Amino acid sequence: MKAQRKHDLKENELIHALGQGRKYLDRNGRRLGTAVVIVSAVIAVTALSVRSQTSAREDRWRRMGELAFDTPEVGRDSLATLRTLIEEASDETFVRRGLILEGQKSLELALKVAAPPDNEFNDGARKAFSKLSDRFADSALAVGLAHLGLATVEENAFVLDADLVHKEAARGYLTKVANDARMDLLPFKRMAMDRLAGIDQTFTRAIFDDPIPEEAPADADPPGTDVP
Repeated sequence: MKAQRKHDLKENELIHALGQGRKYLDRNGRRLGTAVVIVSAVIAVTALSVRSQTSAREDRWRRMGELAFDTPEVGRDSLATLRTLIEEASDETFVRRGLILEGQKSLELALKVAAPPDNEFNDGARKAFSKLSDRFADSALAVGLAHLGLATVEENAFVLDADLVHKEAARGYLTKVANDARMDLLPFKRMAMDRLAGIDQTFTRAIFDDPIPEEAPADADPPGTDVP
């Protein structure tokens, strides 16, 4: 009897709850419907935005992979495109890879001109490696590559103007790599130490005297004498 009474009470509570629910829906159905539509729209827009961002990210990676740097002329255009892709990207992995590529290819192109190194490409490498070092200071890989690259930039600049200020700048970059404990497990430390050991030779400008003219044969006609 008690069990039946409990069962009847639960049924009455359920019926009451359903009734109250119908009354609530009758009073607020339109407002709830609007809320459902809004939530659904937000979910749809968010999903579309995520898909759009994913597509744009994939497109940037694809476009970067298709860039060519075979010649200075082609490379100059590709570097301009790469800079635009980097500026538009919010993906930190893409930005880091893009700056590394920009710096490395700029150094390569600086040596492909008729009279290397090219100052424009060398300056482009300086900017790319500086941004890489500043933006990814917490990454040993980025810092190591950036500082070694900047040391090479200083070597190229020395070839152009023979100013020994570049030697000290290069020494600073290489010393930072050699003294950075994060580089202990990377090849950058050994590379930096080797370059420091040979820095005096690297920054010695070869000066060639004008060649000594060959002595004229004894039987040669004196200058200004016309031969009939």
